Amino acid sequence: ERLSPGMVVERMFTDTPQQLLIAPDWGRSHIQVMQAIEAELEKRDTFQGRLYVPGDGAAAASAL
Repeated sequence: ERLSPGMVVERMFTDTPQQLLIAPDWGRSHIQVMQAIEAELEKRDTFQGRLYVPGDGAAAASAL
């Protein structure tokens, strides 16, 4: 919610070939992850940038 609405979140997950996978397979596809994130945002009635305040990031963080 505090990210600038203009900031693009690039890489949240990836497809890794099974033979290179060193972490558990969480059993979700890219589509399922995106749908879960969108559903959670909708459930919370929020969106990226809702709490964003332009200006000094350090000052904004100390006000939390």
